[in-house]
Amino acid sequence: MVSFGHTLSLAESLPTVFLLLYLTMNYAAELIRRGWTQKRIAREVGCRQGTVSKWVTGISTPGGISMLKLKALCDG
Repeated sequence: MVSFGHTLSLAESLPTVFLLLYLTMNYAAELIRRGWTQKRIAREVGCRQGTVSKWVTGISTPGGISMLKLKALCDG
């Protein structure tokens, strides 16, 4: 097996996971607060409405590209 450096333990990676979850929920919640529907967010990001629902409820987090798209929608 090839190693590319230090592998994070669960305890070390939890802050990053919680930060991603927090940002995702806040970006999606902010868009919904502005009157966007989950369906519209999904269309703009390029995913399914069910995926957005999972982001909003904290069941999952988006990948990097989707996160950037959510941020751009909030900033735009």
